[in-house]
Amino acid sequence: MRIRVSSIRQHYNYANFYTMTQRLLLVLLIWATILHVSAQDLSYGLQVNDLNTHPMQSLQKPALYETVVDLSFGTTIQRITNAPIGGIIKTMYSTVQAWNTDESLIILYNQAQGVHILLNDNDYSFIRNLVDINPTDLEDLFWHFSDPNLLHYVEKNTGYLT
Repeated sequence: MRIRVSSIRQHYNYANFYTMTQRLLLVLLIWATILHVSAQDLSYGLQVNDLNTHPMQSLQKPALYETVVDLSFGTTIQRITNAPIGGIIKTMYSTVQAWNTDESLIILYNQAQGVHILLNDNDYSFIRNLVDINPTDLEDLFWHFSDPNLLHYVEKNTGYLT
């Protein structure tokens, strides 16, 4: 009698397993269909594999806050800093986020003056030089992930995380 009961239990477990597997597959199929229908093709209308050469064309340097159209690609470029000839004002590094979490502020680095600058990201107007911070390296500044007014860095002289 015990063998029969365990056989019935074993059969029930297999049936339950297949039923659960079928349900899971059905849910996955429905989910994949919804994703496929609602997904956007962000490359629609773009040439994805452009193998043509695009020689650099001369471009006049626009005045501060003015825009210019790149003749090769038709892209609009806006000048947001007023670096002198030979001077560079740029983002710190490609892996360091220049914008804060709500994209209202941007930090750039003025290489000629050796100072970080803070700009309003709505109109790119200058807010102030960040002379009151002293990170261990010019690239060791990090915006907080959720607080748009909080900036993290390790203080160069003390080693404290600020």
